[in-house]
Amino acid sequence: MAEYKSKYSRLSFYVNGERKQFSQGRYSTEDKAEIAVLDALTDAQKAEQAEPKAAPAPKAQAQTEEKAAEKPAPKRKPAATSKSTKPKTSAK
Repeated sequence: MAEYKSKYSRLSFYVNGERKQFSQGRYSTEDKAEIAVLDALTDAQKAEQAEPKAAPAPKAQAQTEEKAAEKPAPKRKPAATSKSTKPKTSAK
């Protein structure tokens, strides 16, 4: 059985002139003709293929953390201070 997902909850497509439709963004079938049409649709993905695409993100994040650990943080500049040491006098 092949299961497909779509970001469109009611995506429709035709197989041999017959209209088929996703329900709540999912469609399951064992029909080889329907599977061939679904594989060609850009708005439908096999459910098994849709899940692993999210997995590489943590690996990429781990690599960035390793790179960050290798480089020390840049030194901060001292805070800007007022160069005026004279006390303010009020104008009378």
